[in-house]
Amino acid sequence: MNRLQPFELFQRNLIPHLREDKKRYLVAQTYYRIQDPMINEFTTPILVTEYDNLNLARTHKNAISQDKYASILDLDKDAHRQKLVEMVGYNSKYRVYRAALKQGSGIKQLLEHQYLDRIRNYVKSNTDWRLGYDSGLRPHLEVHYGELFVVIKYGSRQVRVKFEEIENK
Repeated sequence: MNRLQPFELFQRNLIPHLREDKKRYLVAQTYYRIQDPMINEFTTPILVTEYDNLNLARTHKNAISQDKYASILDLDKDAHRQKLVEMVGYNSKYRVYRAALKQGSGIKQLLEHQYLDRIRNYVKSNTDWRLGYDSGLRPHLEVHYGELFVVIKYGSRQVRVKFEEIENK
């Protein structure tokens, strides 16, 4: 099974909107979910996460400090904006993704159908929840520091798991 790729490509026309929305800080990092040899051979996948607060951006960057592409771009700085425009350009050596779940892409349905058995197996193996036939599990995806997580809810209970733990089962 191919890895789920839930993030959209970063589009250059998004830059003015982010600035208007006061989301001027972007944390860049290597994007590891892309497994396409054609992409990885010629370009480096990068994931950017938007912040309106420099301290939150710094915290994120510090959490990924071992990543050689970890950096903070400030969209209010001309040089940073120009670098981002270059990174998303046509002949760029980067392929930049935005850490925002694709809208209208059927991710929720995919999660509830294609991955539901794996989610159910994870819950049975790693929790004390007693699931019925119609388990009532309510999974959804979240992004934290560029990492994809599945949040699984069952009644009033909840567990948060790296999505790769579900995906690789």
